Amino acid sequence: MSAIYLTFAVSCRPVENRNADARGLEEIKTMNTASLIEQNRVQIKELVRFAWNKPEGLLMIKTGQPLTSVLYSGKQASPEAVIAPYRVRISESGNEIVILSNDPLYTSDYSSSLDFLLYDIEKKMARKINVPMGDNRVEKSEIVDFLLGKNSRFYLLEHLLTKEKTTVNRLRYIEAGGQIIWQTEGGVVAENPGEKGLLFGKSTALLKEIKDNVFLQTETLVILKIDSKTAKTEEWLSVDSIVPKIFVDDALNLHYVTFIKEANNRAYVSYDPYKGKKEIRYAGAEAYPLLAFPAALDVHNNIYFGEGLSFSCLTPELLVKWRFSLSNIILDAGRLFTSHFDEAGKSLVIYEWQANGRVAETIKVPLDLPRLRLGRLFGLVKSGDFVIETYQQDNRILWAYSTESKTLDRLPETLHVNRFQLQAAATWQVDNAGNLYLPVSSAEGFHIIKVSIAREK
Repeated sequence: MSAIYLTFAVSCRPVENRNADARGLEEIKTMNTASLIEQNRVQIKELVRFAWNKPEGLLMIKTGQPLTSVLYSGKQASPEAVIAPYRVRISESGNEIVILSNDPLYTSDYSSSLDFLLYDIEKKMARKINVPMGDNRVEKSEIVDFLLGKNSRFYLLEHLLTKEKTTVNRLRYIEAGGQIIWQTEGGVVAENPGEKGLLFGKSTALLKEIKDNVFLQTETLVILKIDSKTAKTEEWLSVDSIVPKIFVDDALNLHYVTFIKEANNRAYVSYDPYKGKKEIRYAGAEAYPLLAFPAALDVHNNIYFGEGLSFSCLTPELLVKWRFSLSNIILDAGRLFTSHFDEAGKSLVIYEWQANGRVAETIKVPLDLPRLRLGRLFGLVKSGDFVIETYQQDNRILWAYSTESKTLDRLPETLHVNRFQLQAAATWQVDNAGNLYLPVSSAEGFHIIKVSIAREK
């Protein structure tokens, strides 16, 4: 199939009317976290825990710049060294997880092999995969993306900076045991230097594997189709505007969010390249800010958006189905707690979850503090009492909340805290059924928390 270029004809849409296509949005009450929990539509449980620095676990890496929450921008150093964020990918079926154990972004080690941990959820079995760098030219490398494919194989997309200061795109297809099936880099298929590929521009994301092809997004607005058997690469589609993230469904339809200047609005575009059919849906007032952070597409073509520590689910018509947010997750002796900051009520709502994923108890902690702008569950002390972190203007304060006396006191500096760290929504994963997978780290290990949100009855 030759390359297809997408253009827009939108002069029929009034420029000044940003919300012209809300289509009943105002009539639908969006389900937020509290509403979802009250209606028993949420299940939260620990899926798996990997111990640190164990043969079957992950290497603990610390950094001063966490990608964790709205508390820190990620651009400024945190008050203390924290566990680095780990990059996780879930298979579309939700049966397998792969984790990058030693991201060069945090280790600054560009010569050692890359270590991945592959976990089979159904069999509850984990195995390590060692992928060699295998290139003496490399001065620095960046892991752009990785994607689980068929038979526990996966694709690995890298940007390589050579010692000659040239940048090379490299895509590798890797066996479950770590062997390289093929690789293509800098536009040349390594096993056949005479055959030119098309890894031009800057590759930005691996989109999806469909049958024997994998689809790749580039900074040049081109989508590439690569044959997983031969590594043969061709330009598949091209869009004519900047698109932060593109989705390809099983029917090879294209879906993405873009800003259309003529309409002065964000739009969700679905395109069938074989029929040449395009549908443009404009954002209403509620959907507009969410569309800036596209994250995933499920099998029903619901689209998901993640920002800070919040995730939202929208229908293909851009109606907001639900918004779900957490300020942190902590685990203790088989118990799981989540927290949600109620800004209007100046309180922290703590939920305890049973092993079956259902809510066992709700604890409301009043935070009658001056100039309070944020609060979250931070960790636990040895007694089992909660440690709460608050931000009052620019002042960060830790508090101990006694579950027996229901009192909130300043945390003594000498008291040891078992800290938990929920990674930002940008690192959360979604499977085809719409289940969320949240990475959490603690002194004990790296946890994957599964969140399932049922449809409205």
